[in-house]
Amino acid sequence: MTFENNRKLFRLEWESVNAGIIALALIAIIWSIEQFLVQGATLTPDMAIGEMRQLKREAVRFLINLSFASFLVFILPKRILLILFGLSCLMDSGLIAYHRYFHQPLSHFTLTSHLNESVEVAGAFADYFPTKIFLLLGAGMIIKGVLLFQVKRVEKRAKLVDRKIGLVSGVAYLIAVFLLVFYIRPMGELKSWKSTSWFGGIYGYGITWLGESYYLGSNASLLQYANALSEPEREPRPSPISHLDFIGNNHIVVVQCESLSYWASTNMVQEGRQLMPFLNELREASLVIRIEPIHRVGSSDADFCFLTSKFPNGKVTPYKIVGFDYSNALPFLIGKLGYTSHFFHGNRGTFFARREPCQSMGFDDVSFQEELEARGLPRSKWGVFDHDVFSTSSSLLKAAIQPAFHFIISLTTHSPFNFLPAEYASEIHKDSDKLNRYYNSMRYLDDCLNKYYSQLPNGTWLILYGDHGPGFRKEESGLSERVPFIVARKNFRVKQSILYDFNADQFDLLDMSKFFRAELKENVP
Repeated sequence: MTFENNRKLFRLEWESVNAGIIALALIAIIWSIEQFLVQGATLTPDMAIGEMRQLKREAVRFLINLSFASFLVFILPKRILLILFGLSCLMDSGLIAYHRYFHQPLSHFTLTSHLNESVEVAGAFADYFPTKIFLLLGAGMIIKGVLLFQVKRVEKRAKLVDRKIGLVSGVAYLIAVFLLVFYIRPMGELKSWKSTSWFGGIYGYGITWLGESYYLGSNASLLQYANALSEPEREPRPSPISHLDFIGNNHIVVVQCESLSYWASTNMVQEGRQLMPFLNELREASLVIRIEPIHRVGSSDADFCFLTSKFPNGKVTPYKIVGFDYSNALPFLIGKLGYTSHFFHGNRGTFFARREPCQSMGFDDVSFQEELEARGLPRSKWGVFDHDVFSTSSSLLKAAIQPAFHFIISLTTHSPFNFLPAEYASEIHKDSDKLNRYYNSMRYLDDCLNKYYSQLPNGTWLILYGDHGPGFRKEESGLSERVPFIVARKNFRVKQSILYDFNADQFDLLDMSKFFRAELKENVP
C-alpha cells in the first residue's frame, strides 16, 4: 500500500470519527435542551430572583445538563441509551403532569414516600397528562434514535475518541457539581428554607433529589425541618370570627370537603340550574370567607394544618414524620371544654399515614374505612361513600348525651372525579368530560351536605372548607384555586363580620385554624 493510499485511508477514518462525534454531540444537545425546557417549566422560582441572576442560574443548569448528557451519550452502548431516552420521555411528562396538578415540582420525598397514595389516585393525573408535550418528546426520542444509529463505531480509534470525550465530560460534570454543591451554592440550606424549586433551578432534578435525600433523608432531619417551618411569622390581624360564640351545649362539626372550589360553591349555574343549590342557600345565613388552601404535598396538609394550627413542611406528608408533637392539637383543647371528639374518613387509616397521628391528637374515637366497614357500611369504588360517612356522624350526634366535636374528611369527590354513585353520572357540562365529572362530583357533595345538615340537631355549628380546588386553570374553566370557609349554625343566622372584604383573599387555612383555636382557648378554664 502506497503512502498516498495510507493517507487517504487515515483521512477517511477521521472523517468517519468526526461525523460520529457530530452526531453524538447533536444527540447530547437535543437531550440537554429537552431537560432544560422541562426543568424550566416545572422548577419555577418560589421567591424573587433578579433577571441577571436568573440567567446565570439557567446557564449553569444548561451546562450541567449538557455535560452529563455528553457523558452518557459518548460512553454508554446504544441499547442502553435507547432505554434511557424512553424513560426520560415518560419521566419528563410525569414531572409536567405533577406540576400541573400541585403547582409545584416533584420532590424526592413525594417520589419515594408517597408511592402507595400515588398509585391510588393515579387516575387524577390523566387529566393533567401533557399529551402534546409527550408527543414532542417522543419525536425528539425518535430523532435521537435515528442519529444514534447513523453512528458506526467499528474502528478502535473511533471508540477511543468517544470514550475520551465522554470521560472529559463526566469529569467536568463532577468538578462543576462538587464546586457548586459544597462551595458556591451549598445544598445544606435545604435543611432551612431553601426549596426544591430554588435548588432545582440551578441543578435540575437529579442532584436536588440527591441533596434532599442526603440532608433531609433521616426522620430526625425531617422532624427538625418540619418544626422549623411549622410556625411562620405573620402579622397579627383581627379575627373575622371573634364575634361568634362556639362553646356551649351545642355540637361542633368541621367538614373538610374534597376538591371544593370557592367558585363551585357560589351561584354557579349549569344547564339552567344551580350547581350547588344547598350551599348557595346556606351561604345566605352563614359567614363565608374566600381563603387560600394549604395544599403542598397532598390533601393531608389541610387537615394537619386545621387540627394542629401548624404549617405543613411541604416535603413529605406531615403525618409520616415520627415524633411530631401533637399534644396541643385541637381535639385535646376541645376535650378540656367537655366535648367528646370523633374523627371520620372513608379511606384507610394508612392512607397518608393518618391513623396514629389522629389517635395521638386526642380524638376519643377514630373511624376510617376499616371501622366504618366494621359497622356494616358498604365499600365503594374507593373507600366508603361520603353519604354513608355523614350518616354515621349524624347518628352519633343524635345519640350523644354531651356536646360532641366531629371532624370529617370527605373522599368521594376526589379527582379524577369518577368515584361517584351511578346515579350521579349524568352530563352537566357536555363540552368537557373533565368538567362534567367535576360538576357531577360537586352536585353529589351538595346533596350529601344538604341531607347531613337536615339531620343535625338544632344549634349545631357547622364549619365547611375545601381542602383545595379541582386543579383546573382559571382560563380553562372559570375556576381558581381558592376555597370557601363557611361558618354556619343549624336554624340560626350567623352574623357577618364587617372587618374585612372576604373576597380579598387575606386569609389562608392556617389563619382560620388559628382564629378558631383562639375562640376555643378563651373558654378553657
